[in-house]
Amino acid sequence: MDYGRSELADALAADYVIGTLRGGARRRFESLLPAHAELREATRAWHERLMPLTATVAPVQPSSEVWRRISDRLDRRKRESEGSTWQRLSFWRGLSAFASVAAIGLAVVLGNPGPVPPPIVVVLAPTGAAASGAGSAPIVASISGDGATLVTRPIVPVAVRADRSLELWAVPPQGQGAPRSLGVLANNGGVVALRGHVLAGTDTDFRGEPFGPMPQLMCVAEVVDKLHAICVLCGAPATRNQRLIDGKPARYDSPQLMVGGAEAYEARCRSCHKILPAEESGDLKLF
Repeated sequence: MDYGRSELADALAADYVIGTLRGGARRRFESLLPAHAELREATRAWHERLMPLTATVAPVQPSSEVWRRISDRLDRRKRESEGSTWQRLSFWRGLSAFASVAAIGLAVVLGNPGPVPPPIVVVLAPTGAAASGAGSAPIVASISGDGATLVTRPIVPVAVRADRSLELWAVPPQGQGAPRSLGVLANNGGVVALRGHVLAGTDTDFRGEPFGPMPQLMCVAEVVDKLHAICVLCGAPATRNQRLIDGKPARYDSPQLMVGGAEAYEARCRSCHKILPAEESGDLKLF
């Protein structure tokens, strides 16, 4: 509704000043007055126009019946207000006391957790063909009391080729389910999350080839989410790690692992990713 129209503002102001605008409409009009200059001006004009007329009207003393009805109405509203559950002060006091007791009880429970079950220590020994292969040394494993983590440590040093990793599998009794991978272990032991774990890492190296144990982890993972950066050259989704040496693309035969920051690595898409040929090759490789 356009309250800036003079005709509408004048009609509403007249009803308001005369008293024919009642109930919710009157309350809404009063809430609109501070924000609408047109309504305020029209209301002021009607006050000035009608107030002089009251001087010619003789005052009338209200009868006792009118005062009785006013008193009865006020008393009834007071009783209704006091009888409402949501408006009783005692109700809110009781609710506040209950909430305070509940908060104190929760703090006590959180501050005094139950006893932690002791860890379970077992010795993991390879069986079958694995017993005669590389990495066949027994491993001591400690499973936390809540069953969430497992800490491993080989009894003797384990020799594993640089391109291989140790993987821990849970093999159920025959006919009771399929083997399940528990994770990849470091040669000198480590910590494995048995449940509720999230692993993150790059799936390819600077050459665009599979990186370390990530392919195996992605195969046994329940859910795999691949997140992409933005290519610094063209703005397309970046799926490659561009290694830079002295500002130029690295050669193919560079070491797979090299620690560096923004000066050594850039996010690139497949088209913008470049690898210089190895020293003994004259061909340029693009991934």
